[in-house]
Amino acid sequence: MFVFRVDGRGGQGTETATKIISRAGFLAGLKTQDFFLAGFERRCSHVTGMVKMDKYPILSRQEEPADFLLVMDMNLEINDLIKSVKDGGVALFNTAERVNMNYLKKHKIKGYHVDATNIALATINKDIPNTVMVGALAKIFGMISLKNMKKGTEIELGLDEANKKAIDEGYRGVKR
Repeated sequence: MFVFRVDGRGGQGTETATKIISRAGFLAGLKTQDFFLAGFERRCSHVTGMVKMDKYPILSRQEEPADFLLVMDMNLEINDLIKSVKDGGVALFNTAERVNMNYLKKHKIKGYHVDATNIALATINKDIPNTVMVGALAKIFGMISLKNMKKGTEIELGLDEANKKAIDEGYRGVKR
């Protein structure tokens, strides 16, 4: 089973990104389960989405350590978020700069980054990095194709040319 955790702030498309990832996994032939954790879902408050994927039915309904962490906002408590990732997992950060943390190295977590905010501003003219981040995830996670990620976006959000470009730019712009 693969577990994805998406952390961001209200208004960044965290919930939508969670649904897109789940839908894309389903389109790839996997069983999926997604849920969203939010206290007072207000703009700028911390929100978390979780997605589970497996070839087999998913019976667990509890929160579990993540194989993949997507961080939409670098102003969140990154040190706490990283601890939710399994040893040997993957963390994808919304930043132009490479993230160097001892914790990543110590626990063999592969760190990736993409400048999702600036790409979103250039493509969709909004500070909503969700489609850029799911495009980057499609490149990192080989079980979901870029085509399925776009189709998942079309179903959940509607895929206009701006979002299509944002997904493509995220796919091309992700770095290790």
